[in-house]
Amino acid sequence: MSDEKMKEYQTKIKRMYNLMDQKGYNAIVIGTQTNFSWLSCGGTGKLLLTSDIAAAYCIITKTNRYLVAYTMDGPRNIEEELDGMGFEPVFIRWYENTLEGKVLELLGNKKILSDIPLEGANVSMKEFYGLHYPLISAEIDRFKKIDQDAERLLRSVVDQIKPGIKETEVEAMIISEFVKAEYFPIVLLLGSDERIMKYRHLIAKEKKIDKYLLLILAMRKFGLNAVLTRSVYFGDKLPDDIYRKFTAASTIAANCIASTIPGTKFSAILEMQKRLYIELGFPEEWKNHFQGGITGYVCNDSSLALDLDAIIVDKQTCNWFITITGVNTEDTCISGKDGGEVFTQTGSWPLKEYATGNQSIKMPDILYK
Repeated sequence: MSDEKMKEYQTKIKRMYNLMDQKGYNAIVIGTQTNFSWLSCGGTGKLLLTSDIAAAYCIITKTNRYLVAYTMDGPRNIEEELDGMGFEPVFIRWYENTLEGKVLELLGNKKILSDIPLEGANVSMKEFYGLHYPLISAEIDRFKKIDQDAERLLRSVVDQIKPGIKETEVEAMIISEFVKAEYFPIVLLLGSDERIMKYRHLIAKEKKIDKYLLLILAMRKFGLNAVLTRSVYFGDKLPDDIYRKFTAASTIAANCIASTIPGTKFSAILEMQKRLYIELGFPEEWKNHFQGGITGYVCNDSSLALDLDAIIVDKQTCNWFITITGVNTEDTCISGKDGGEVFTQTGSWPLKEYATGNQSIKMPDILYK
């Protein structure tokens, strides 16, 4: 393990110890891929591709660190993902016990924080958010590169698309390019033309693309999610209705990015969004889709907008997805004292500036082909 990675890991262990002291926990159990990647500084504990449950469970106490896993999963995880991190292997055979049963056998009646259902434990992902942030400098560097590479990869696919190609073909092209670059698809929504006007969450179909294409991605690498939405129009002039909606959505998103400042309440951003929807002529649209929230190791949690006590913290990453029927815009940004810094913009996609209360924010425009 490199010195930089060990420094990152030790910071995370210290955060867990501090949380134990503050909340009186005797142990923290990590059983999701999300938190496994966070703790292992970008490792992967995946097995089932359709589940966030990891193949091995990490137990952290003040005196011990255990890796609980079946014999077919434990050696790889402890040697390739957790090497040098001080975990004692606790490997069981598939017929002897469940992983959850073995965890409880090791911990007895201790007070436990867990990210998986575990009898008697406090199961709370929100507690883990407090461990994730602020992002460490090494994580910020990784995240920025992951996000920027994601936009470039998407643009490279879009450059190959022509009218008449099927949505499912585009889906396959995107998956292929991202998987070759070691990303794992978490969300891939795309659709075209009249379907965009009907549905918010578009699943690719055997439909030929004519004029208008919407692409919504969350691609994971090293446990971090590159989240971005982009739109393409095949033609010289965008219909006025789409242009008006897209401009309004981008204006709202720009104001959200400008407001991504430590200490700002998520609920205050929601109220700002509602006000802007009204001012821009779309008063009911905020009700029709989540309005965004945190991202990072977790793909997104938009529920914080409904938590009156939840505030943005320093070096916290957010994705504000603003939708108005027929349009969508979304980028990943990191909080800062002067507003959010956008990670998912590289210059490979056209940008347009939008004025906010205290600055101008560049937002992705619709790409004309």
